[in-house]
Amino acid sequence: MQDTPEIKLRPATRDDLAMILEGCRETFERHRGQMPFAFSEDSFDAFYEPYIANCIDAQTKVDEARLVQVAEVDGVFAGYVVMADSANTGGGFEIFDIHVRPEFRKKGVGQALLNWGKSLAEEFEAHNLDATVWNLGDTREDFFARSGFAKVHTRWRVGVMEPPSKFSGMVPKQNWSFLRDPAVLWTVIFVLLAVVFLE
Repeated sequence: MQDTPEIKLRPATRDDLAMILEGCRETFERHRGQMPFAFSEDSFDAFYEPYIANCIDAQTKVDEARLVQVAEVDGVFAGYVVMADSANTGGGFEIFDIHVRPEFRKKGVGQALLNWGKSLAEEFEAHNLDATVWNLGDTREDFFARSGFAKVHTRWRVGVMEPPSKFSGMVPKQNWSFLRDPAVLWTVIFVLLAVVFLE
């Protein structure tokens, strides 16, 4: 009978950044391979990498900003979770990224990381904990469902999974587009302020 591995969680440091980015890049490329319309080629370097680095830097300066947690199995880096403010509902947390290295999957590492995220949300009295799960044909949905998460939104798509080549021509003009001109916008603001203060 195989012994249960010892899983330890700890806050991430800059020394973990390369391993975290390696896992994040693996997930990103899987998503990009199936849905390039949502994951542009340059978005990893432009957004994901600096965001995760900033989260790690923040938690080394402020004790309360525990945003990135690392899991180790018998002292070896096994996975991580990155938390963020919820983009969907105010006052909550979101699992920005959760990843377990292939050799440590199905050993309780992902569950330990997810439980830590849930406990962090409870500690800060967040009214919700979100996770965005893309349809990659794997067991991610089951993983979150087993942990008490409920599906709250589903987006259906038909057609090619790539952005149109001339996307700009497909966007309808906004009725309020004249407000994009700074001179017009400031004129509207000054008129409104004048009306408020002159009454």
